[in-house]
Amino acid sequence: MFSMTSKKLTIEDIRKIEVQLGLKLPLQLVEHYLQYNGGVPNRTYFYSEEADIETNVQTFLPFRYVNEIGITIEDRYVDYRNRKIMPEKLLPFASDAGGNKFCIDIETGQIYIVWLDLGEVTKDCIVFLAEDFNEFLNKLDEDEDDDEA
Repeated sequence: MFSMTSKKLTIEDIRKIEVQLGLKLPLQLVEHYLQYNGGVPNRTYFYSEEADIETNVQTFLPFRYVNEIGITIEDRYVDYRNRKIMPEKLLPFASDAGGNKFCIDIETGQIYIVWLDLGEVTKDCIVFLAEDFNEFLNKLDEDEDDDEA
């Protein structure tokens, strides 16, 4: 479940976004965004022992329709592509509180986090998190701090 989502997307919206960006969006991402267009997940905590990562997803960016965040996935992707911030095959769809980006590889569907708070992005700043979008969503859990209350 997600709160504070943006306007609901249609298949036609998705097709227009794909044409605008010149890419084909991974199916699992499309299926999720047709249901929840950005917003705040009710399960925000992400932990990966393999990647030695513990963080919280602050927000998922919306496609096409701006919400409180003030920017869409397409805007962020085009900005990063133009400034050569990260590889073009990585589409940023969410952020943590530090401004680091959760990205989907548009070729493989795999999920990565890109550490933007470490300075220039090198391959060491791009860390694998999940084989696909659904696996990433399934790894999200209740905030660990909530368990201690």
